[in-house]
Amino acid sequence: MRKTILILSLLIVTNFSFAQKIYNLKDCMRYAIENSPKYKIQEAKNKNTDLDFRESYLNFIPSISASASATSNFGRSIDPETNTYTNTTSFNNSYGIYGTYTIFNGFSTVNNYKIAKISRLMGTEDAKLLQDDICLQTMQAYYNVLYYAGMLNLAKEQLQESENNLKSIKLREELGLSGQSDVLQAEAIVATNDLNLIHQENNLEQAILVLKGIMFFPKDENLITDTVILNNDEVYFSTSSPESLISSAKAFLPSLRKGEQSVKIAQYQLNTAKWRLLPRISLEGGYSTGYVNYIGAEGNTKFWEQLVNRQGQYVYVGVSIPIFSALSLQGDVSRNKNLVAISQYEYMDQINEVETEVLKAIQDLNGAVKEFYQSKKQVEAQDLAHKLNTRKYEEGLLSILELHSSSNQLLAAKAQMLNSHLQYMIKSRIVKYYKGEHYIDQE
Repeated sequence: MRKTILILSLLIVTNFSFAQKIYNLKDCMRYAIENSPKYKIQEAKNKNTDLDFRESYLNFIPSISASASATSNFGRSIDPETNTYTNTTSFNNSYGIYGTYTIFNGFSTVNNYKIAKISRLMGTEDAKLLQDDICLQTMQAYYNVLYYAGMLNLAKEQLQESENNLKSIKLREELGLSGQSDVLQAEAIVATNDLNLIHQENNLEQAILVLKGIMFFPKDENLITDTVILNNDEVYFSTSSPESLISSAKAFLPSLRKGEQSVKIAQYQLNTAKWRLLPRISLEGGYSTGYVNYIGAEGNTKFWEQLVNRQGQYVYVGVSIPIFSALSLQGDVSRNKNLVAISQYEYMDQINEVETEVLKAIQDLNGAVKEFYQSKKQVEAQDLAHKLNTRKYEEGLLSILELHSSSNQLLAAKAQMLNSHLQYMIKSRIVKYYKGEHYIDQE
């Protein structure tokens, strides 16, 4: 019975472990975007800009309104037909429909339509910019998890090696080849490596917690990341020319596209301010009718006959000419000219920043490649030296402390190689981003 329960428990645990999802970098990015409150806020803002755009092109059609009213007069009142006072109780109905259309308003409607259209595009670029920012933060946190996962593996290897050395020293002590001091030193080294293992476990837990926070992942659930990429140590120098990379970045980056659109909006606002100095022409038209009934009186005209007899129409054309407005219109023109200049200078500053960042990204990538190859050579040299030191120690030509120092040097070299590898992966993704690939779309 106990064996059956044990087997069932193992099957449940095994099925649960298989059911747990392993998150690669794309999964983490996608999860972070889907659950980010900032991104949801941006989506809601974009819906508002869509509504603004819809309203802007609806302004091209006339506005139409209708009205209906009912009035009951008691006591002394004015007769709407004779315009004299009467004491007869009456009931009045009136109906009307009116329409207005702006023939010319300095192209404000056209410019507002263009501004709304560009604002909608800017909302799309804002969403892309926020998406890329979330992906970049997730990527950095994800690679931090991989780094500390690699450091934890190295700490386990070092602890295992020190435990094997301790067993060897105890055996040598039994054979009379080592003293008690060597055993105590070996035990101290095992304790030090065990403490380092705990330290790396804590670092890994903190890195996972940071990644969960960026992803808005439930804190009480287990987040398992894919560490397969740690086994791939292929690195390459950047083959893109700075000029081509800068050109693609200018055409692709949401921040630059947004800056370019800001210049267009400022120019349209300036045009609107200039055209306000011209006259405005509007057209209005309307239709009205009504019905009156004197309660208790004889000879009241029928409802439909009154609607026909009392109907009226009107057409109105208005021209508004700005003559003097305390120079406020001229001030608006000057202010908008300054806003155009500001947006252009800001756009130029953004281009300069992008050019600098692109060149820096290429240098960082090539520098990471060089550091990786150098650290790889260092690992190979330290590994060979550690093997020789281990052989010397076994032959009694090296102390346990010297062997521990050799092990620490090898660990430091492997840690540097791991860090260089992960830095290369981050830098290569940034260069791909400047080529025109969003972080989440990269393979």
